[in-house]
Amino acid sequence: MVTFAPRVLDIDLEKRVASFDTYPDLTPLLGGLATGLELLRQHKENCLAVLSVGPLNGFFPFVSKFCALSIFPEGPREYYIGGRFALIMKFANIDSLIVRGVASEPLTLSVEPSGRVEFSPDLQEEEFLKIGVAGRRSFITFGNNESLVDNYFIFDQAIGRKLYMGNLRRFLISASSSLKVGKPDEYKDIYSEILKKGSELEVSYSDRSSCGLCPAGCSFSKETEERLELVYSHCLVACGFASRIYENIPRIFSCLNSIGFPYKHEDLESLPEKIRYLRTHF
Repeated sequence: MVTFAPRVLDIDLEKRVASFDTYPDLTPLLGGLATGLELLRQHKENCLAVLSVGPLNGFFPFVSKFCALSIFPEGPREYYIGGRFALIMKFANIDSLIVRGVASEPLTLSVEPSGRVEFSPDLQEEEFLKIGVAGRRSFITFGNNESLVDNYFIFDQAIGRKLYMGNLRRFLISASSSLKVGKPDEYKDIYSEILKKGSELEVSYSDRSSCGLCPAGCSFSKETEERLELVYSHCLVACGFASRIYENIPRIFSCLNSIGFPYKHEDLESLPEKIRYLRTHF
């Protein structure tokens, strides 16, 4: 059985401390966008950014991104990014990350497979790339003008700059655990069914580097899509170009049920209204 309550890693760059907490009260928000917005609202006074994944990340095809959120004078900003980071977050049993504070010097931050969080003076790239387990690691580099996931996928410039100004230069997560499903036979059937629905994507298959657990490698895989009306896919956090696959409530319900999440249809149907409320109550 997978963990039901969101597990959140809270990182304070100024104090160089990190702690894991579970948030049972956020369970009805499903994940991704909704959970991230509520965490941002709760911690807005000193929060640089929240990074959040959804319950299907790591389990199903095309559910391949993570959501980055931050508050700016004009209001909350959200952005969806590919790469392997969402997948590795899930393997590390992390549903959301809160990053707060400003470090006194440039830092490299790494989450080890054991769950230990290390704060180090910014490392040279050679040293940095030795951290973690090969094939089970993903990282973000932050810059004033450009930030990248896995040195390829584009992170939001405004949110990336904010984290850079907090003196965070690199952030790596490495994980060696596996994911467990509640109903393996049902899960395999649904996985196979979704894998066959590639023709329902709004983009064509290509030969680019794919986002984690997406077989498409589409021409947009180095970028992201900002389509804020996609409530369900942004909570899961699925690729927006897979909205025809993941806007279907019975299918979402079946996916969640197969991996052990006891959501009801009513929980999913009420989600758009919850998102509207969260977006307007900061």
